[in-house]
Amino acid sequence: MVQVGPIKPTLKSPGTKRLKLEFDKLLSSFDFSFNLRRYIMELRNQLKTHLRMLDETLRKMRETQTDIDDRMAGAYTRSQFSST
Repeated sequence: MVQVGPIKPTLKSPGTKRLKLEFDKLLSSFDFSFNLRRYIMELRNQLKTHLRMLDETLRKMRETQTDIDDRMAGAYTRSQFSST
């Protein structure tokens, strides 16, 4: 039987070490700011979508109004070939 000596660790543990505080903001405050920023970005995206839809609707309404105006102008224009 071969006798083996005790294992010696090659790395020493740092022991108990206090971490230096880098941010003194409360986590709840940071979380609130992050969620608020994400919420604002989502609102901005929704607003852009709604504005695009509104622009498209207004464009269609203008085209329709132009068509109606053209028809109305044609309906009330006297023909130059009439004998009145």
